[in-house]
Amino acid sequence: MAKKIINEKNGIQSIIQSDIEQMDFHFWVEASGAIERYFKKYNGYPMPNLLAPKILNISHSAIRMSNQDEVHYERQISDEWFEKMIFGIKSEEIYNIVIAAVEDYSKFMEEVNTIKEYADNGLKYSLKQAFYIIENILRAYEEDCFNELIPSWNVALHDALNTLLRANRTRTVEDYIDYCNYLIEVMPVLQLHPLIS
Repeated sequence: MAKKIINEKNGIQSIIQSDIEQMDFHFWVEASGAIERYFKKYNGYPMPNLLAPKILNISHSAIRMSNQDEVHYERQISDEWFEKMIFGIKSEEIYNIVIAAVEDYSKFMEEVNTIKEYADNGLKYSLKQAFYIIENILRAYEEDCFNELIPSWNVALHDALNTLLRANRTRTVEDYIDYCNYLIEVMPVLQLHPLIS
């Protein structure tokens, strides 16, 4: 009986692998919330949630399938469960369009890019600049339902954290360090992955 179950499981896995290999997509991204809507807008293909464990290379027990549709699932990040889905996309250009659209939406990135120029020239962020970055990314997470960090947000958040860690540890600085660490824990970086590695 056990052998039959193993053979059935291997058979399902080979079907899943075959399905993935036959898809006309070269990349995948995992997204949710507001960023999910951007990928839908720019023709990302929602992958069936049954493929999620194989694509993510995690066990079936690590995710909870949605009862609402066949594309969403939940997985645990830090100590919280987040609803996610995977999009197949045909080119890196689609990913870059989504990143640019998110940066355009988040007007605070203009200020962040100015701040980044300071860092690129060897100058340190001020505490005010670090607070500004953290406050805006926290707002994007809590109010605008952004559950992933786009790459530029990730760089800015880590630069802000480094500024805070070098500062005198006032109560305010400690609070912002906590906010920053929380965001880094619960907001994975939005990444482009090859569909077949």
